[in-house]
Amino acid sequence: MPEETETASETAARHNRKTREGLVVSDKMDKTVVVAVIERVRHATAVESLFAPADALVIVHPLAGSLRLTSRRDELRAGPGDVLLCDASTDVRITSPHLDVEVVRLDAVAVARVVTELTGFAAPTLPIELCRAVSPARAAQWRATVAYLRRDVLAGDEVMAGPLTRTALFRTLVAMLLETFPNPALARPARDADRPKPPTLRRAIRYIEEHAGLDIGLADIAAAAGLGARGLQLAFRRHEDMTPLEYLRRVRLDRAHRDLQAKTPAEVTVSRIADRWGFPHHGNFSALYLRTYGCSPSMTLRS
Repeated sequence: MPEETETASETAARHNRKTREGLVVSDKMDKTVVVAVIERVRHATAVESLFAPADALVIVHPLAGSLRLTSRRDELRAGPGDVLLCDASTDVRITSPHLDVEVVRLDAVAVARVVTELTGFAAPTLPIELCRAVSPARAAQWRATVAYLRRDVLAGDEVMAGPLTRTALFRTLVAMLLETFPNPALARPARDADRPKPPTLRRAIRYIEEHAGLDIGLADIAAAAGLGARGLQLAFRRHEDMTPLEYLRRVRLDRAHRDLQAKTPAEVTVSRIADRWGFPHHGNFSALYLRTYGCSPSMTLRS
């Protein structure tokens, strides 16, 4: 019997996957509506498309690779660890060479109702612009909250059967949204990270991304950027809210994450990948990886 081979469409379906959990609460008319959806979307091929128009606020967290979100006024790039917010009712385009993202969709009208209760800010919907989290700490807290909901809450039928629990969870998500992203309800000023980067900083970032696998340090990055060490530190603090070496570590962690996804335990060990990307202390690497991606590096390698 000839060996069966899968078709191109079957291959695409296997690599283009979507997993979803929904949070359902009752509105004042005693009807049930889905007010929050958490999903992971993966595409093996390049993606460039508009978000499906909807009355929803969308929070995007890249799990691997990179992506670009473009609105009528702004353009933001993101990688693992970043968290971006956009309004799906506006024309927002997503572009990625290899899409692997966690997406949270919140019903805009339901959000506005909770925002009014929490802050007194009254509007039919919460007006927001395309933006990123106000700080790395807030982004990390958002990621941890969503990971907890997916892992320990939404999958539990008994827990999710309680309407009070569901309502409380949605209020928690909205409160986290307000604290994590710039918005008029809390009147947070826009961060420099959302503004165009100066050429010197772009040179530094390009150098880091192209030489992340080499033994480079602060002096090398500063020389490539054409800045002194202090000027480089200030530029990264102002626009990236981190030091140059923290940015280098994030890039290296992303490269290690990609290697773990691409390999199998028969081909490589976690320790070897950690060493390759400049993480000689394997315990620290595992802890940083867990905080960033919500699972251990060995789990990623086995998946």
